[in-house]
Amino acid sequence: MVLDQREQNNLDSLEVVLHNNWVLVIDRFEGDYAVCEVLSCGKIIKIQRKYLPKNAAGNDVLKPDLSGGKLMIDVEMTAQRRKEAFAKLKNLLKSEPLA
Repeated sequence: MVLDQREQNNLDSLEVVLHNNWVLVIDRFEGDYAVCEVLSCGKIIKIQRKYLPKNAAGNDVLKPDLSGGKLMIDVEMTAQRRKEAFAKLKNLLKSEPLA
């Protein structure tokens, strides 16, 4: 589910993420925004880069730091997702004959 432009313009994305305690995955960057997927519902939301940790990168998992009112990288969950993705890729490459 993607937020339509009206929804996106009518909310402060960071405030909504913090309020709902959403966990996000950075899909990609577009200019000054990170395009993120909300893990709990599949929504796509844009977050301004200024609200992200300085070292945030694609596929990083972000979680709210409610005490600080900001987002932080969930290092363990990011590593686990990367490990699972690598295992899937490895299995896919192993099962496909090379021509």
